[in-house]
Amino acid sequence: MQNTTLDNSFVNRLKQILESRYGKGLQIRQLMDLSVLENDKEAFTRGRDLHVPIRVNGAFLGTAVVPSADDLNDEKRQGVTQLIRMVLEPAMYKWYLEQKESNLAEITKANLNLDNV
Repeated sequence: MQNTTLDNSFVNRLKQILESRYGKGLQIRQLMDLSVLENDKEAFTRGRDLHVPIRVNGAFLGTAVVPSADDLNDEKRQGVTQLIRMVLEPAMYKWYLEQKESNLAEITKANLNLDNV
């Protein structure tokens, strides 16, 4: 059976690094309201939280949220953003491609008649 969630080893290691370097936590949201995203920004603040949208090849894969990041200066925010992107973009894109492949395999197995679609 194929794993249907993002590999937790990447997320757990990233959480450890953020905690040790910046004293911050991390949440991953793979579903969210896309209307709140600012397309041209690498990261944005909502309330006290730093949101880092994860996009690869035009696909929105989710958002990394660093709670209570309002006390980080611009340099540290940039470091957090780059670290999150460096770790999560490849991991989430791999997961995304695996899901697309799995979906295609299921459609193929079902022998659906797609003439009316």
